[in-house]
Order: sequence, then structure tokens, then C-alpha cells
Amino acid sequence: MAPENRRWLPVALAVFVVIAGTVVGGFFGMLASTLYGSSHWIPLVGMILGGVGGAGAGILWSWLMGRLSPQAGGGRILLAGVGGGIVVGTLATIFLHAGLMAASGLWTLDFLGVILFFGIPAGLATGFVCGLLRWGVVAWMRRNSPRESNAGTPEAGA
Repeated sequence: MAPENRRWLPVALAVFVVIAGTVVGGFFGMLASTLYGSSHWIPLVGMILGGVGGAGAGILWSWLMGRLSPQAGGGRILLAGVGGGIVVGTLATIFLHAGLMAASGLWTLDFLGVILFFGIPAGLATGFVCGLLRWGVVAWMRRNSPRESNAGTPEAGA
């Protein structure tokens, strides 16, 4: 397989991560809106803010994972996925709740525990799953890359 044809897999993973972040963020944003009053428009604001935060988290996580060396081992990929997931999940959760506080006019730090209780574990879980997927992508790309040790042999096409 030509090297330029292998590029689609990391891009497809990044697109998947961003779409999944948008959907999951929107869902949990709508759920989180129940903490901020009973106005009929707050759930919509929560869904939009959660979706935007989730998309941003997916983009940031994908960018961070793309900065890893292609030679990084599976453990390092997984650890970076989890660590990055915790960071971007926490940032997305803070973005969501700050926006909901602004929209509802309910400014309080009482929800800080809720932010950390949901943001960190959600980032850890999604970072773990997406880190496993990234590990699989890297392993597939390595397995299907031309071997430099085979250069010049008939099997390598030379």
C-alpha cells in the first residue's frame, strides 16, 4: 500500500473522535442543564455548549495524539490517550458549566464537585477507548508499511 493511501486511517479516527465528542458532549450537556433551573431553553443551551465543547475536546485530543512519535509504543500511546482525555474532558466540562452558569445567571462554585466528578472520569474513559483505537491505527500502519530492510528485494518491488 502506498504511503499516501495509509494517511486516511488517522484522519478517519480524528473525524470519528470529533463526531463522537460532539454527540456525547451534546447529550451530557443537555443532562447537565437540569442543574441550572427549569427554563425551557436551558437544555438547548446545554446541548449546544456540550456539543461545541465535545467537538473542541475531540479536535484537541486528536491534535495531541498526532504529536506523538510514530515509533511510540502501545503503552505510551494509551497513557497519552488517557492523560489527554482527562485534560480535554475536564476543559470541556468546565466550558459547559461556565456557559450554563452564564446562561442561567446561577453563579456558584457549588457545582465544582460535579464538574470534577463527571469531567475527569468521562475524559479518562473516552481517552482510554480512543487511545486503544489510536494504538490500533498505529499498529495497523506499522504492519502495512514497507519495510526498509526489504528495500531492493524483489518482494519490495525493486
